[in-house]
Amino acid sequence: MAVGTFVENDYGTPEARIWIYNAWWFTGIFIFLICIFIYNIFQFKLLRRSKLPALFLHISFIAILIGAGVTRYVSQEGLMLIYENESENKFFSTDTYFQFEFGFKSSIDNNWAFDYKIDDYKLFLSQNPPATWWFPLPLVQSNPNRIVSYN
Repeated sequence: MAVGTFVENDYGTPEARIWIYNAWWFTGIFIFLICIFIYNIFQFKLLRRSKLPALFLHISFIAILIGAGVTRYVSQEGLMLIYENESENKFFSTDTYFQFEFGFKSSIDNNWAFDYKIDDYKLFLSQNPPATWWFPLPLVQSNPNRIVSYN
């Protein structure tokens, strides 16, 4: 983790995320630490009443590491701007998203609206969409003349 701090300081946060924090081995280190703490509980017989403080220390580290794992794999990371005396329900995600703009109108009338489901994500279109639409899809090269299908 200390190496990640120095990489982040010298090369920036995106590089530290790529090379350190989002690497498979970084998660492996935390899993290894949890296994070591559980092993030490039984190896040093910390379940006895005389060793309760050491047991609580090991259990607390296990709880912290499990909480960090849940936070890492269940939560969303981003930036939310909340101004004084206001509320907000949107945030800028740090995940990669595919951004696109397109439109068409019906030949029968000028109104159009439909929804299309791609796996777990739903795409909603309306007559006057906002300036940018963000969808959790893989990042692909945008080409207005090409239809991209996701199987």
